[in-house]
Amino acid sequence: MRRPNFFIIGAPKCGTTSLYFWLSGHPKIFTSDIKEPHFFASELRSRKVRKLSRYEKLFEDANDNHLAVGEASTGYLFSQEAVPKIESRYSDVKYIVMLRNPIEMAKSLHEQEIQCGAEHETDFGTAWRLSPERRRGKEVHFGCEDPQRLDYMDRCSIGSQLERLLTTVPRSRVQILFLEDIRENSGREYQKALEFLGVPTDDRSKFPVRNESKEVKYPTLRRFIRNIGRIRDIGKRILGIDNSFGVSVMESINEKGKEERRDDSISRGLKEEILRCFESDISKVEDITGRDLSHWVEIDAGWEQ
Repeated sequence: MRRPNFFIIGAPKCGTTSLYFWLSGHPKIFTSDIKEPHFFASELRSRKVRKLSRYEKLFEDANDNHLAVGEASTGYLFSQEAVPKIESRYSDVKYIVMLRNPIEMAKSLHEQEIQCGAEHETDFGTAWRLSPERRRGKEVHFGCEDPQRLDYMDRCSIGSQLERLLTTVPRSRVQILFLEDIRENSGREYQKALEFLGVPTDDRSKFPVRNESKEVKYPTLRRFIRNIGRIRDIGKRILGIDNSFGVSVMESINEKGKEERRDDSISRGLKEEILRCFESDISKVEDITGRDLSHWVEIDAGWEQ
């Protein structure tokens, strides 16, 4: 067994799932069979893997043929505990960070949380304005174990999160990719990831999109399933059973509960409100990456969900 030497740490809804599956098909790369174990984000109650023995088992099939061994947990960038814990356990690991316009990200993340049953407020504007309450553990239903998941203001503050990461990890061990670049040229961005990880090209030519945002067919049913799932998880913890068992079943249910997205545009006023919240964060991303992101703050620009 080899230890992980790279982590895709977020942000959510930024193409992490697609990159994870592309990398998992490379013969020189080993990725954990569970995406998002969130083992090192110890402040999350809903993390899939809680025990070190179970976490290490995720990599038991990795061998000397694998030049890169890793996992993808999108909560690690948001978590204040994950990266320091990784750094204390492993040496010289690499981190891939994937970013997008945080205004788009917040809307897409809201839809994802409805899909998985954690979010009960289906109106995005209302959910957005509840962020301060969620930060205090309020305005969430029983099935949502981690109220901070629904704090869209903090979860999408990618500039502050990136800044915190770079106070712990040297820039040379962090690669930043942008979702808009992946959409423009997936092959080029995939090659950047391979070069960063130090593995040769595998001549991949097809880059299917994974975890694309879609409408949720039955949000009430999703919340009911989430409530049952929380009772199940509490029982698992009492019995000492790891949270990762049963994950594949729930993921299958999630996929079957989707349909094609309906038009769901938001008002100009709400866009301006969200922009005011993220304006300084976007500036931080510009300062760190040296990239002009002025198009992120154009209110009249079309948004990709």
